[in-house]
Amino acid sequence: MDDIRAFVGIDVHKATLSVAIADAGRTGEVRHLGNFKNCPETIAKMVRRLVR
Repeated sequence: MDDIRAFVGIDVHKATLSVAIADAGRTGEVRHLGNFKNCPETIAKMVRRLVR
């Protein structure tokens, strides 16, 4: 199993998703990636961005 490098937090609402990513470790940086439309196409695009 790979080491954990980051954590992804998603706040889900009917129309939008708010996404943040935190680097692993106690001193890891936390970044707000933005708010996204809650639809399959936008979610797929967001996941592709996170994989990079």
